[in-house]
Amino acid sequence: MASSTAIDNLFQAVDIRTVGWRDILHDPQFQAQFAGDRVRVDTIKSHNLSPLYLLCEVFNRQLETIGDDELFQQGMSLPLEDIRTIARVCRNIAFALLWSQETADGLAHIRDSAAMLAQQLFIRNARHPFVAEDFWLVPPSLLDMASFADKVAEDPMFSTESKVDEDSDSSSEDESDSDSSSDSIQSNAIRPPGSQLSWATVMTPRIAVLRGIPFVVPFNDRVRLFHALINRDRARLGLAAIGRGSESLPWSYGFAQAVVRRGRIFEDGFRQLNSQLSRQDIFKYRMKITFIDQYGMQEAGIDGGGVFKEFLTSLVREAFDPQLGLFATTAQHNLYPNPESVQTDAKHRQRVLDKYKFLGAVIGKALYEGVLVDAPLALFFLGYCVGQLPEFNDLPTLDEGLYQGLVALKNYPASGEVDENGEDEIYRVFALDFTTSVSLRNGQVKTLPLVPHGEQIKVTAQNRLQYLDLIARLKLVKQIDAQVKAFVSGLHAVIPENWLRLLFASPLELSRLLCGDASALDVGDWQRNTAYEGAFKSLGSRHPLVRDFWSVVEHELSEKQRQCLCKFATSCERPPLLGFAELRPKFCIAGVDGNSDDIDLDSRLPSASTCVNLLKLPVYSSKQILRSKLVTAIESNAGFDLS
Repeated sequence: MASSTAIDNLFQAVDIRTVGWRDILHDPQFQAQFAGDRVRVDTIKSHNLSPLYLLCEVFNRQLETIGDDELFQQGMSLPLEDIRTIARVCRNIAFALLWSQETADGLAHIRDSAAMLAQQLFIRNARHPFVAEDFWLVPPSLLDMASFADKVAEDPMFSTESKVDEDSDSSSEDESDSDSSSDSIQSNAIRPPGSQLSWATVMTPRIAVLRGIPFVVPFNDRVRLFHALINRDRARLGLAAIGRGSESLPWSYGFAQAVVRRGRIFEDGFRQLNSQLSRQDIFKYRMKITFIDQYGMQEAGIDGGGVFKEFLTSLVREAFDPQLGLFATTAQHNLYPNPESVQTDAKHRQRVLDKYKFLGAVIGKALYEGVLVDAPLALFFLGYCVGQLPEFNDLPTLDEGLYQGLVALKNYPASGEVDENGEDEIYRVFALDFTTSVSLRNGQVKTLPLVPHGEQIKVTAQNRLQYLDLIARLKLVKQIDAQVKAFVSGLHAVIPENWLRLLFASPLELSRLLCGDASALDVGDWQRNTAYEGAFKSLGSRHPLVRDFWSVVEHELSEKQRQCLCKFATSCERPPLLGFAELRPKFCIAGVDGNSDDIDLDSRLPSASTCVNLLKLPVYSSKQILRSKLVTAIESNAGFDLS
């Protein structure tokens, strides 16, 4: 029997561009039967799909080493038109077989391989879109979303005690620690191509679809399902639904409590709440937060949810500030665990790791409460939270310059000839060995071997792929392994791991869930979901200044200024994923008209109480003054208060 390595080498040697698969893909009858909106199981059973299965297996294996640059570069892979056809065919076949749970006549093999390839192409598309977002969706009539969410929420797989079957995952912690050249970081697949998805035969059809190809279900429907799961869990604990008022349980029940000083919210919150993290479900209950102002006085106020939101968003702002040292920033200003943060003695190292675990729980709490946070986490880091080990092609989300340099090394044409010094063209041009340099906390630079005696091993045409893998593994995995494990364990203490892994198909989707939708603000939706108080209460949206306000927002502010306004009033520049109707408390504009004639309202700036999503707007004498004062306030972040 051929070894796995020999089979892999055989598949890698196949030129996917020259085999007669294009004739199959372009056959009108094949396209009509398999590349439409759906495919019937009977159609699958009546065809000899061995050539298609072979195509999926070859493509799956080659995607392990094909970079994004090669996949989308003309002449180095299949044409994009063919890749789109393959993606649609694989989606259709995988869905039909997972939904029907048909496994007769070896159909499990084509199901598994098609699901794997569809998932790999979806992840590539998330990084470099080559199809529209709705390309991956199956027709709504096939899913019956009205009952889909209810039945999924009741499935034991989504209980808080359930775990995802790890046997089907190809990325284990043991593998992440290996330096073996056979362990390629360029695959973050849920399984090795060719192995069977054994879980698919023991799960209900809906769970099998979510486990294998979750992206065929609309993202917003999966978000609603996520919120439904949270609300079921909240009901179990006697808590109200997300954003729907106070719980029936008294404060004496044992809620976490903290007294925090302005400017030291993370420090005080960590000191007082971290010790309680070990208590079962403690981060799911309300937290009683008391703020101490800059003068050492306790701030007055009754917490109906707004004070806690202010605590949560302020803690995240402080803790994820790169100046604190726990997180570093990429060139795109995204955050990831600072590799240097644990380069210290054992006692301090453990305290730092406790902070990462605490912050993971804080992010979990934000998700559990439906609170958006302004924490732009790097996508390769978020991949860990949805069970995807980062791969070589995720390097641009950490260091675009490093990635481009490694791609140049990978694609550099070389004859392989060796000179009298034992050096080939790759070494003569790049002069690299199996070492790399890392910065230490004290500012010094240290050279690390990528393998034992790496300084004695030259990078050549024959071993350059191994070098790329080792560099990527060091940067994306090993340097932050302890921090990631601590953070993820805290996150999963609040949000069960299987909820995230089954419902969100890519790190980008989790980023949208956590930070909101990056698309343009829908001013009409915002206006429809606004309440009015103070001087605006009686007339509401019919008040002349309110009309002027929305006219300015829609027609006279740039998209960036609208985002600043949203952040000014709600603490987050993005709206909730499902629209402003989901914002809790509801967005409100309160008109301030003054109590005496000697108050010059035109000289005052708007202010906000982000804890309750409240914008306080003086009743200005003209639209021009309104615009001027509004822009000044949102661009300088002036006028904030907690009242």
